[in-house]
Amino acid sequence: MPALSKKMEPMFAVVANVNIGMCEIRKLIAFIIRPRPSQRTAVYTHVMRITVTAFVLSLPCTATYIIVRRDYGQIIVGADSKVIREITHSNGKKKEVIERTECKIKTLQPDLFAAAAALAREPFSNYDAFIMLKKIASSRIGRDVIPVFVESVKAPLAKAVEVIDQRTLGGFQSKYFGGLVLEVEVFGRISNSVFADRARFFASSDARHHISIKSEILRCPGDCPDVGFLQMGGEEVLLPSIWSNGQIEGVRRALAQSIKGHSKIVGPPISIIKITPERSEWIEPGICSQK
Repeated sequence: MPALSKKMEPMFAVVANVNIGMCEIRKLIAFIIRPRPSQRTAVYTHVMRITVTAFVLSLPCTATYIIVRRDYGQIIVGADSKVIREITHSNGKKKEVIERTECKIKTLQPDLFAAAAALAREPFSNYDAFIMLKKIASSRIGRDVIPVFVESVKAPLAKAVEVIDQRTLGGFQSKYFGGLVLEVEVFGRISNSVFADRARFFASSDARHHISIKSEILRCPGDCPDVGFLQMGGEEVLLPSIWSNGQIEGVRRALAQSIKGHSKIVGPPISIIKITPERSEWIEPGICSQK
């Protein structure tokens, strides 16, 4: 995947809209492999289709909206907290929605935080990006975390993609490869300055279904302008006027816009944190710890 062009950097353009993609892809996979009464298939194949369809439709359908605003030596990060899991039975008539909330701005160390979108966890392969980040952060200083994480996560992430692909009979591979599978932002303050480093990961597969992961890193300051914003998980069209009442209010309004537009998969309470060279301050902790 090519590096971000200079033209793209000021607006921190995001390729994928995971707010819609991950949930809709899961439903599309289930539709493709669903059992069809008119098909003349072996009993085993028919049973397998029912089993896999039920499994795919019960996968967690987690959407995320995170916005990172950089503005002359300060960083403001906002996130929603909604996590949903949908279960549709094989007959398609019954549907259960299990909804919960989760803090999406994780504290790695005092004054060091992380956020992620897309494939941050996969329970069947014991892959968890946040656990890896916290372990790395326990022995590394802030700006060393992303480079070490990039090298450490590729193999577990590839395994997670492989597990999902196997459990959906190739559906994940055929619908999601070539795209963004993980975004991670590590941000905080160190040595009287603030930083926000981002890594993005892309999955691909060869003819033998061997999975490989490519990555790119954007380090700020360094690779981006002093003023700008990044959206993760979903991409809202934000007019310049959204910042007219200040950066904190702009972040709050961006979150409200995403929640209103994607209320089924993005929702309150919101969390907003402000980081300056002097301190880290929760403006709206939501369900996130203030420790």
